[in-house]
Amino acid sequence: MTTGRASRTFAWGLAGIVAGAFALRVLAAFWYEDHTGVAGDGIWYLGVAGQLAAGDGFVEPLNLITTGRAIPSASHPPLYPVYLSIVDFVGGQSSLVHRIWSCVPGGVTVLLVGLLARDLAGERAGLLAAGLAAVYLDLVIQDVVLWSEGMYAATIVASLWLAYRFLGRPTLLRAAVLGGAVTLATLTRAEAALLYLVLFLPLVAGASRRSVRRCVEFLAVGGAVALVLFAPWLLYNNSGRFEHPVVISTGFGGLLASANCDNTYTGPFLGGWGGLCAQGLPDPLPRDETETDTIFRRAGIRYAREHAGRLPVVVPVRVLRSFGLWKPVATTVADLQLPEGRARWVAYPAVAQYWAYLAVAAAGFWILRRRGVRVWPLVTPAVVVAVISVIGYGTMRFRIAFEVVLPVLAAVALDAWWGALRSRRGGPRIETPDATTIAADS
Repeated sequence: MTTGRASRTFAWGLAGIVAGAFALRVLAAFWYEDHTGVAGDGIWYLGVAGQLAAGDGFVEPLNLITTGRAIPSASHPPLYPVYLSIVDFVGGQSSLVHRIWSCVPGGVTVLLVGLLARDLAGERAGLLAAGLAAVYLDLVIQDVVLWSEGMYAATIVASLWLAYRFLGRPTLLRAAVLGGAVTLATLTRAEAALLYLVLFLPLVAGASRRSVRRCVEFLAVGGAVALVLFAPWLLYNNSGRFEHPVVISTGFGGLLASANCDNTYTGPFLGGWGGLCAQGLPDPLPRDETETDTIFRRAGIRYAREHAGRLPVVVPVRVLRSFGLWKPVATTVADLQLPEGRARWVAYPAVAQYWAYLAVAAAGFWILRRRGVRVWPLVTPAVVVAVISVIGYGTMRFRIAFEVVLPVLAAVALDAWWGALRSRRGGPRIETPDATTIAADS
């Protein structure tokens, strides 16, 4: 009876926090609509969403607007523009409506953060984690700037939560669902494909160490789900739209061309994004994105080889930028599209909050390790961020995969400290559940 009452309290508490998180993000959507315009990748996402609703497919929006030419595009994975297009299908066209619609994945992120923390450290930790995620500025803002990062955060935390469920009781169904979550993350941001290597494969191998057959079954089921989810995008892009094959997107060359040039190897933009600044790019560029991607990729690699002596300096700075350890305020202002003047102040509490969460999360990580909880799944987003930063450039947008873990770990620490304080004051001792035990019982 007590357990049932506590579970109902947790469910209602979590629902209230999610509702509050959504409301806060709606307020942020109005604020951003008043203070900024749609820029950068947001132009592509919003433009493609409208074209999808109109039946034009994935077409590069700027060329369509300026020249009237419908040039096929796969610059980014498809999930977020498809999601945005639902607004256009029902008649919504304003960027504000799209911003509000993008608050829904933010609410899902808060919900899943709470569930993940509950499975790791109990219901009180789950509510704490959801609350921390609800008011975390970096998450709130990236839910409303019309980039894919808000949806990416939801798919990342879903993958982590399902990873712990699989750890607790490895079954074919849980392997399939985990494989599906990783695939949805990859269909949102391409670098999430690394999770197949650093999350899915190690979990499957560890869960079936004594049975090669079982390992093959897990891999087959997860791979089958991934193939089913990927198939529409693969078939669509490789049915004559482009000159060369497309797997996830045509953006890798642009990543390299924006990271390897003079102004990203020296000066104030060291290790950062430089625009399409690689040298030797033809003008005009080919219309086919796969040909353009090849040109960008070769130019970026060529510049990196010719300036390999600078890479020992450039590469660490890229990683430091992404993790907020190099010019954090300037990076936050640029990456969160905070205009100069009265809106710039938002960067300061955002940076302070990130550092506070990071410090407390480090304690939470140490506490989980002491309890014997397998922490590798929680490390994998940081690995993904580090790898994409080394290959490309440093930006806090890449960091979103890591930042969804911080409220979880911070809540573990706060919950442990609160429990210790109550024990010293003579309160009842509360046993902290093991994550795999909870998962196995669910």
